[in-house]
Amino acid sequence: MYPHLQTSANNKPTQDSITAFEDFIRRYAINKTFATKLRGLRGYEIAFICDDSGSMKNPMVPRHSSGRNQEATTRWEELKKI
Repeated sequence: MYPHLQTSANNKPTQDSITAFEDFIRRYAINKTFATKLRGLRGYEIAFICDDSGSMKNPMVPRHSSGRNQEATTRWEELKKI
């Protein structure tokens, strides 16, 4: 879909893509653990869907309500966990 973002035919990163990734990690001071997780996303198309509507502040109904008096989190709080 995006040929300029593709790695070589055997899906191994090229030296240029490795260097670009390392530059990105340094530029934004990304820690090693998170950098490793980001590297695992190589080859995936990432899409961010942002919702700035008022409903994001509404409490969510827990999927598995145990009957306890737990305060429901908002949609924003749940989204931040992802």
